[in-house]
Amino acid sequence: MLSQQTPEIAAKRVLDSLWDGLLPVNIHKISGDYGVRVEYTPMFSESGVVSIESGKPIIRVNSTETERRQRFTVAHELGHIVLHHLTEEKPEFRDPTQNYTLANYDVRERDANRFAATILMPPEVVRSILNSEGITNVDVLADRFGVSTAAMTIRLKTMGILPEWA
Repeated sequence: MLSQQTPEIAAKRVLDSLWDGLLPVNIHKISGDYGVRVEYTPMFSESGVVSIESGKPIIRVNSTETERRQRFTVAHELGHIVLHHLTEEKPEFRDPTQNYTLANYDVRERDANRFAATILMPPEVVRSILNSEGITNVDVLADRFGVSTAAMTIRLKTMGILPEWA
């Protein structure tokens, strides 16, 4: 059964209950506090895999990718768990790299991406930093949130606040 809440609301609920308010968001701690084990292993064609094993959720992350990509992968896979995309009939999701692109039309993958963007780059925090700190470089903003420049650029676009300097 798919969750009735939006990915943004689900991410906000997780942040409200498990986030310490520090940047970058410690997605590994949040995942652990949510009861998810995260493992790192080299993978050939996937960024991540999430599964339920012995009744417990496990996220496996491609250890050969950059730390920022790994963070997004953990957040994305956590989204699959929080949004109830895993079922008895489908107890595993495999995420090839293309699942993290804007061209992906699978609604569950899109929603997991929206969850990941919201949890790693909370919109109220992005707006607050832009309004209060006068940052004029998307790379600096991406560093602050521990995400790739591409992820931050997409986030700013989807929030409708892409500054002229980005």
